[in-house]
Amino acid sequence: MLLSGLAFCIHNWRILQLVFFSPLLLLLGTYYCILPESVHWLMTQGRKEEVQKEVQKVARINGRRVPEDLLDKLEMEGTSMRGNMLDIFRTSYLRKRTLIMGFNWFVFVSY
Repeated sequence: MLLSGLAFCIHNWRILQLVFFSPLLLLLGTYYCILPESVHWLMTQGRKEEVQKEVQKVARINGRRVPEDLLDKLEMEGTSMRGNMLDIFRTSYLRKRTLIMGFNWFVFVSY
């Protein structure tokens, strides 16, 4: 009922879309500020100090202690290979699926 009442009051559809979409922007902005980075991602990027801080933070929240020697044993993974969009066309099964999905998207969106 609230959405229909709001739609009745706002006659311009573009402004109505902005009004409906603005709470999502606030939520995403809040998530960006609150949620920490993944420990696994930090390890692949070679950020050992941040990994240690996040592990200690999680241990503190869970009421546990992480020994310092265990934190020193953390090994960073090698940085993952950087890829580009053309990598999906290098293997046959990905190329096939990409072309099929592109065709389906073109057919159904054009319909």
